[in-house]
Amino acid sequence: MQNSLYQFTLRVFPTDAIGPGGAAMGALVPCYAGAVDYRSALKKGVTEITGKGYLFDTIEGSVHQLDPACWGVYVAKVWPEFVHDLPTQEEVAGLVTRGKVFFGPFAGFGDHPPRVDGLGTAGETSARN
Repeated sequence: MQNSLYQFTLRVFPTDAIGPGGAAMGALVPCYAGAVDYRSALKKGVTEITGKGYLFDTIEGSVHQLDPACWGVYVAKVWPEFVHDLPTQEEVAGLVTRGKVFFGPFAGFGDHPPRVDGLGTAGETSARN
C-alpha cells in the first residue's frame, strides 16, 4: 500500500531528557508523517516526538491529508517565513515514500495552550474530525 502525507498538531511538554522549556511550559508542534493511513501517521508522530525527549499530551485539532505534489504551495501559504527550514518539494516526495516523520516550527506556550482550528490550507483533506 502506498504512503500518503498526513499533517497534525501535537501538544507536548519538555521532560528532564531535554531540560526545562524556559518560559514555555509546552509546545504545539506541527507533525508531518508519511504513512498508509492516518492512524499509522499518528503513531509514527507520537513515537518520533517522544523519542526526542518530549512528553506527548494530545493531538490538537484534526488530522489532514496533504497532497505531496502541492507541498511547495502549502509551505508558501502556511509557513512562508520557514520555507528554507522545511523540506523541499523533492525531499518531501522521498520522505513520504520512505514513511518518514518531520516536524514544523514549535510554538511554545505558557499556562494555557492556544486553540488550534482547521488550517484551511492548499492541497489538504480532513482525515479525522
